[in-house]
Parts: sequence; structure tokens; C-alpha cells
Amino acid sequence: MKEGLFKIAICSICLLISTSFCSAQQFKWVRGGGSTMDIISPTPNEATYFMCTDPNGNIYALSQVGNTSIVADTFTGWAHGADANLLITSYNCNGQMRWAKLISSSGGQCRPLGISVDSLGHLLVAGFFAHGGGSSHSLYIGSDTTISTGLYLATGLIQFDTLGHFNWIRFIGNNTVTTSLGVGYIGCVLAMDGINNAHYICSMGYGVVIMPGDTSHSGTYDLTYNTSGTLLSAIRLDLDSQWYLNGAIIDPATNKLYVCGLETMVFGATTDTSFVAAFDISRNRIWRYNAGHGAGDDVFTGITMDKSKYLHLIGGVNPVTTTAPAKFYFNGDSVVNSHYPHGDMTIVMVADTNGNPKWMRHYDCGLINGVKGITQLPNGKVAVTGGFVGTLTDGVTSIVTCCGTTSFPFLVILDSAGDL
Repeated sequence: MKEGLFKIAICSICLLISTSFCSAQQFKWVRGGGSTMDIISPTPNEATYFMCTDPNGNIYALSQVGNTSIVADTFTGWAHGADANLLITSYNCNGQMRWAKLISSSGGQCRPLGISVDSLGHLLVAGFFAHGGGSSHSLYIGSDTTISTGLYLATGLIQFDTLGHFNWIRFIGNNTVTTSLGVGYIGCVLAMDGINNAHYICSMGYGVVIMPGDTSHSGTYDLTYNTSGTLLSAIRLDLDSQWYLNGAIIDPATNKLYVCGLETMVFGATTDTSFVAAFDISRNRIWRYNAGHGAGDDVFTGITMDKSKYLHLIGGVNPVTTTAPAKFYFNGDSVVNSHYPHGDMTIVMVADTNGNPKWMRHYDCGLINGVKGITQLPNGKVAVTGGFVGTLTDGVTSIVTCCGTTSFPFLVILDSAGDL
């Protein structure tokens, strides 16, 4: 698979892929890019993993790219690392590129973990910046910033201003082998609170020194940084250590934390367990509800909150076997893939802050089907994006991929009642 895999896919919201879902939808603009290198397993595909917008309507995308002849709109670059590097691109609302930064490490692959903005004009980027496997290495942030990192420092948080100027970087740990083994890129998410603090919520093993005199136990920690990069607190969530997070959102008014994730001890088994949980300001657990589903892919992969304080969640479900349809259960509500009994389902669910489902929608597919992003639109609407192969349907309307077995993107827009 070559350069076509990396698509920034930053578009004005006037689009859809098929007249089967909606008519008169057109692109306002679209931007893309990628490298010319071959992407082979187990190297992650070139793709945009996270996006956000600032109060002025500027768009920021965090993508993973290869290491040869990287091109995105007006940006060109060559990475210092292996075959997985990070590219930050910023566009205005008219689709004009504002700036781009390539992040690469001489120690190996980099992985994207999150991107967000605060109300003061700061951009936060979370990532895994590979260590050198036995020697110190350099982290290259654009063409103007080089950071000589420690022997084992890898997982970190970077702050830029809105014009892309580097402000600071903060690594987790104390540059020992414990840091390398104890902090990876699985189960790390980024969220902002209502007073411009960045919350880097990470799964950690034993022995990582987080703050002076504070050594981690196995579990998930909420690391809170202020706008100057000072680590204000490191609080271990009241959550079993084998659970890791796919997404997190903080209520800006109450500072309560809402997360979704998956149990790792049975990863890939037919008993995979996904969950949604809420925590108070001290990160004591208020509630947790597990989801019943099939096997394989994660269920809940993203979470957000609307202005009415409802939680919006997305996920995907595989059938347990080839003789039983894919089913999904959550706190008294359930759906089933009745259109393609042995296929995948995309789940979109809205629940109140007590975890009670308000409505649940599913989009069925006989082959590959998964969701990648969710965002709030005006008037209580929500937009969901993903990819599928074959036919995607809600039972009333359908979209069909044009050819072959390549996964195609889709966009679904729902109103506040969950209707298409």
C-alpha cells in the first residue's frame, strides 16, 4: 500500500459519499498528502488519527506518515526516524495551509496519541517518541527544534502556540529502564478541562517516577499540566489496572472525567469487555457500566459531550461466531445486526451523565466496518466518520463502496434524537 493511504481528509462539512444517504452534498474543499514509501505490516498505516479546531475556526490534524518524500499541500519534508513519524498540519476554514510540523525521532517510530487546543491559543500534542533501544537519541520537531532526549524517555506532551511555534515538551518518567517498560502508547489519551489544564491520562506499570517521591503502581493516571507545562498532580484513577482507555472527556463546569475503554487481560478473546466510566474531581469512580458484545475490535473508541451534558459514544462490534449475529448490550439497551447477520456493526450511542442510554443507533455491514471519529455540530447534531467495505445500512438507507475490497470512508450526520 502506497502514498494514497495518508489522507488528511480535512473537509468543510458539506459532504457525503453517496446519494443513497443524502442528496446535494458537495465538498467545499479537501486536502491530503502522504509519503512515497511502501507501508507494510506491522508498520501502522499512514493516516490522520486526531483533529481539532480552535475558537477562530482554524483546523489542526495529527497524522502518522512514512519517512520518504513526505508531501502535504505546500509542505515537503524528510523524516529522521524509521517508517512511522508524526505530521501536524494546520488549515484555516477556507482550506489554506497555515503551517506544518514534522516530528521524528532518531530512536525509531513515533505514534500519535492526541491533539487539542485551549482557549488561550495553545496547541497540545500527545505522542510516543521512540527511545533509542540502548542509546540516547534526538527528537526533531519541525526544522527549527531539536531535543536531546534521555536514554528511556519516550511518552510525552508538546505545547505549541497557534502559529506552530514550539513552547515546551514534558516526558513521563525519570529516564530509567522502568520508564521505558512502564509507559507505552497503549491506553494514553488527552483531554482538556475548563481552566486550560491539559490532562494526559496514561496507563502505567510499576516503578515509574511521576513526581519527586511519587512512584507509580500499575494502573491509569491522570497527569494534569498547566499552560506552563508544570505537572500539577498525578492521580491514579479508581479503575482496575487491566483496563485501558480509548477516549476521555472532562466536563468543563464540574471537572468530572468520563472515559471509555477496553479490558486488556482478555484482549482479542470472545469475552472482550468494553466499558464507560465516570470519575469525580478526585478521580474516585462514580460508576462504570460494561458493554456486552462480540469479539475482535474494540467497542467504544471515542467519547464526547454536548452542551446539554449528554455523552456521545462511538464504537464497533464483530460477531462472536459465523453462526450468530453481532449483538451489543449496554445498561439495559441493546441492538443487533439483522441486515448482515454475520457482519460488523458501527455503534453510535447517547447517554446521560449517569450512564443511562438515551438512544442507540447501529449501522450494519457484511464486511469491514469501523468508526474513527465523532464531533458535535450546531443545534445538537453530531457527525460520525469511519470506514467500511461493501454495503453500510441503517435498515432504511444504504451506501455502497464502488469497487474492490478497499475500505472507503463514510460520514453520518445525526440529529439530537439520533435520526439520520
